[in-house]
Amino acid sequence: DFGRCYAKLGRFDEAEEALQKALDINIKYHGIYNLQTFKSKEALADLEMERGNTEKAIYEYTELELEMEQAFGENNQSVIKIRNKKLVVSPNE
Repeated sequence: DFGRCYAKLGRFDEAEEALQKALDINIKYHGIYNLQTFKSKEALADLEMERGNTEKAIYEYTELELEMEQAFGENNQSVIKIRNKKLVVSPNE
């Protein structure tokens, strides 16, 4: 996955571009409420964390959590993973 590789290299603008393209493709071919689409959104939120944009990352994780709850239910393992990731970033929530 090019976006994650670029992020690890600190090439955040290129990472964002690649991750956004992946998200657009996933939405086009899999729809909005699909695990692949959610993984793309998670990668974009992770990128914001790597950039140091904690507030934006928390917002993105929260939105993702809500969308995933609608699609899979609140006790789904993927939803719990995002919820836990958000709590690590912002333990006061």
